Amino acid sequence: MIAAASIALLIATGAADVPRAPCDAQEEVRTALEAAAAQGRPSLDAALGSLERLLEFPLLRGTDPKDPQRVELALARLGSLCAARAQTPTARAISPADPALLQEILSRPEFADARDRRGDAFAALIRRVTEWLESLFQTREMETGAKWIRFFVLALAAALALFGLLRLRSARLTKRSRPVSDGSAPGPLVLDDPAVHLARAREALADDARRAIREGLLALLSMLERQRWARPDRVKTNRELSAELPGRGAPTELAVEVDALVRWYDRTFYSLAPVPAAEARHFVDSIAALSARIGAGAAG
Repeated sequence: MIAAASIALLIATGAADVPRAPCDAQEEVRTALEAAAAQGRPSLDAALGSLERLLEFPLLRGTDPKDPQRVELALARLGSLCAARAQTPTARAISPADPALLQEILSRPEFADARDRRGDAFAALIRRVTEWLESLFQTREMETGAKWIRFFVLALAAALALFGLLRLRSARLTKRSRPVSDGSAPGPLVLDDPAVHLARAREALADDARRAIREGLLALLSMLERQRWARPDRVKTNRELSAELPGRGAPTELAVEVDALVRWYDRTFYSLAPVPAAEARHFVDSIAALSARIGAGAAG
């Protein structure tokens, strides 16, 4: 804060000609800024803010507040600003009301980061486009065309809304007219003996690997249901069914093996890629071996 006080002192001593005071004491300004920089960034920010308010000019616009060269850049821009003001006959303060002088200063290399050369060009482009659009819609022909366009858009929106209402009404009527089930609708798939499904799976391996693994899965489900390790209503997914096996009394090793089998089945059966025949045969053989072990355990 000592540096900020030093610059404030410069402001006070230059009250007779405030804009020229820093230019007459640039070495003192350098000393104050270096001292502020040594104290830390807050002190430097305060000192630079006091200097910019004194000059009525943003010395560090467009620069990074964390730039370690801020002091040198501020001093360089101060020197350029003071030189420009010294060449001005009236030596008056530069303000936003002096666009020509500001443009001359900002065009110098040390102010490359503080200017935006494309701003005026972009504003001019926007202004030209706006004027063109206004002239386009102010003509009588374009006004007539705009009316027809609005009418067409409104008619299209009304047609879409009517179409949506008709579709909704048709869906409701279809739902109401659907006959109530009399109980004759097919219920859950009735599973055969695991051996029957395995026989179908081996038969399908020759020409339809996807159907073969489907029959293999049915053999697995039939086997689990007969051991009361799975619910017969089959309201669970395959992975949920395998996760419930330990809780229904199935051995842990069997639950792990079943989980691996159903995960492979879900990933392969519901994929768009063809089912490899070798993998399908291995899946069916694994279920057959598992069924044999369970049968042997039940018999023992």
